Amino acid sequence: MSESILFAHHRSRPTRLVALSRSLAGAALFVLTAVASWAHEPHSPAKAVMTRAAPVGPSAETALPPPAATLTGEVVDAVEGEPIGWATVAVVELARAERSHRDGSFHFVGIPGGRYTLRVTHLGYQSVEQTVIVPAESRLHVRVELRSTALAGRTVVVNAEREALAAPYRPSEVIAGAQLHRQLGRSLAETIGGEPGIAQRSMGPATARPVVRGLGGDRLHLLEDGVATGDLSATSSDHAVAIDPMNAERVEIVQGPQSLLYTANALGGVVNVVRHRIANTMPDRFHGMASVQGESVNSGYGGGLTASIPIGPVALQIDASGRRADDITTPSGTLDNTDFASHNGSLGASAFVPCDVVGAAAGLMRSRYGIPGGFAGAHEEGVRVEMERDFAEGALEVLPEASLLRRVELHAAYSRYQHREIEATGGIGTEYGLLSGEASALAHHDSLGPFTRGSIGVRYEGRDLAANGVSIPRTRESAIGAVAYEERAIDRWTLRGALRLDHRAITPERERTAPIGRIASRTFTGVSGSLGVLYSTSPSMQLGITAMRSFRAPTIDELFSEGPHLASYTYEVGNPALTAETGLGLEASARYADERGQLSLAVFRNAIDDYIYPRSTGDTSPRLRLPIHQQTGARVVMAGAEASAEWELLDHLVASGSVSYVVGDLSDEDRPLPMIPPLAGQLGLRYAWSWLVVGSTVRLTAAQRRVGEREAPTDGSLVVDAFAQAQFVLGDVLHSLSLSIDNATDVEHRSHLSRTKSIMPEPGRNARLLYRVYF
Repeated sequence: MSESILFAHHRSRPTRLVALSRSLAGAALFVLTAVASWAHEPHSPAKAVMTRAAPVGPSAETALPPPAATLTGEVVDAVEGEPIGWATVAVVELARAERSHRDGSFHFVGIPGGRYTLRVTHLGYQSVEQTVIVPAESRLHVRVELRSTALAGRTVVVNAEREALAAPYRPSEVIAGAQLHRQLGRSLAETIGGEPGIAQRSMGPATARPVVRGLGGDRLHLLEDGVATGDLSATSSDHAVAIDPMNAERVEIVQGPQSLLYTANALGGVVNVVRHRIANTMPDRFHGMASVQGESVNSGYGGGLTASIPIGPVALQIDASGRRADDITTPSGTLDNTDFASHNGSLGASAFVPCDVVGAAAGLMRSRYGIPGGFAGAHEEGVRVEMERDFAEGALEVLPEASLLRRVELHAAYSRYQHREIEATGGIGTEYGLLSGEASALAHHDSLGPFTRGSIGVRYEGRDLAANGVSIPRTRESAIGAVAYEERAIDRWTLRGALRLDHRAITPERERTAPIGRIASRTFTGVSGSLGVLYSTSPSMQLGITAMRSFRAPTIDELFSEGPHLASYTYEVGNPALTAETGLGLEASARYADERGQLSLAVFRNAIDDYIYPRSTGDTSPRLRLPIHQQTGARVVMAGAEASAEWELLDHLVASGSVSYVVGDLSDEDRPLPMIPPLAGQLGLRYAWSWLVVGSTVRLTAAQRRVGEREAPTDGSLVVDAFAQAQFVLGDVLHSLSLSIDNATDVEHRSHLSRTKSIMPEPGRNARLLYRVYF
């Protein structure tokens, strides 16, 4: 089918997906509006006196709602007393953040009175968390003092009660600020690939996708501002992720009980790219960020712009970026057909009335990239891919006053995605069309019964998939999940737990009997949960243990695919009889942090029943000679460990390091699971002085000899990187300049999770320059 025919098939009649998405979004909006109205209403005469504004005009019927509170302040150097501009100031409980102005001032308007945790971070300073009590319908001004440090992640607590800091949505890792500038790469996977336990699965630079603790694909949930990406990157190594990290404010890696707020796959977790396409903070003036980036290994360049514009009670949010690159060069030559180009943009608007926020955004992404050829089953010239995505989303955030609820969120999103794989002859070999939608409602509460705080929510997801060139029948998929997350703090103990129930229905357009089995509707229902216990032995030391149960239903392609997938150079055979995966995981962790540095260690073991993977049969398809991969369920055990450290050796001189290892086995067959990353680690040294940071990192990877059936082993490697980073102020603009030299010695090395390792090594020496201004 051509593009027009494929999507005409989608548009020929309104799908149940669209109708159900609209119905659920409308129902959720009605319910949350009712809840918000109830939460705003006083429930006793005394509260009525405290929360109601005096009547305005001739009668009480025309009374206006009470004015919201305002939190203002200034960030200063604790020693010099000088203002610190462009510090990130966040109100943790409300998930609102802004940057301080050049004079150190910041402000948050439209918040209800109450107790909040104020988190302030800035390059070269210790991060500070400070409890503030904002009077209702009033203004509070605070002064936050930061002390300089060479450590990147050190946080101090100022005048804070312990319970006030037990915010349940703290990610396991956050990549932001200077660290994000240094690591910013062509893809999300490349940007976070240096974190402990994270590897990259790829079939070329444009298609890289993260793998966490050996778990990738659909087992690792990728989000953008808490919303699913609406692409097909989880289904195949030749499909790119529809996220450009260029304008990301931060990247969050969420594991443990809190990951169940977004997915039932608790073992893999969540990676969330935060960019605030819908603003939830009212800017007091026009401000934003602009970036340009270039690299030598592929003559690549790109740029991005974000801007927040206040227009009366409305905040406009602009986000745009683009990239272009030629073929990648390696120490052994050029990897042909790895060039790519992409651009994306969005426009959002938010209204504030007075504490609540309602907003919407719409945007698009266009990408073209190559898949190299030359290995088993591949076209000699490779395949070209054209990817398009259009999306729209809306959000409602309610901040109730005088209520058990701290914050109520409603989110709805809709996405149209198309993916075309073009052969060297110019014909379309494979084409996918995907319509997807989701709607979620999440209510966060403070102290309730035995719980210190928590969240209760429901999330609906729906997809309508059509394909041509690969034998996947047009299929509709719908899923609904309900989750409760709760936390309890008792002295030095913190208990965190979550319970989630999911139901998923997969319905092909036409039921039939095929060579692979019966193509028919399937439904899956499962429970996932997690319980974690943290114990602080001292202000510096914390021990933890977490138990998890995960649930994952098979995907459409795992069930029903039957035919060649030319861009991945495989003949894919599904299995309609597959059952849902269920996993049991256990993790123990320890963390130490003081004024000189921090150390962390985690060990884990995950046992997964009916783990679905594409087993190489060793046969090839008769006509196209493509290797056959059959979807198979098996019992798998994955175990490993991660450790990281950062320590200030001398004033301004910091050493860092990390190591991660995972072993995967098909336990019933007593042989290794394929595509498991090898032992990997890195050692770094950096010197931080005032506005300048310089350093070097050595990346070490062991040989991978524990390989699956018909999988090639990979040698170990040692790769040296170097970087220099500077920040300075000119006029009213903060300038940030980051220069990185990746693979400085141009050593030849190969990634075990890369499909292209059989024909070419990883990229050679690469100089990357990122220039960014904040205005």
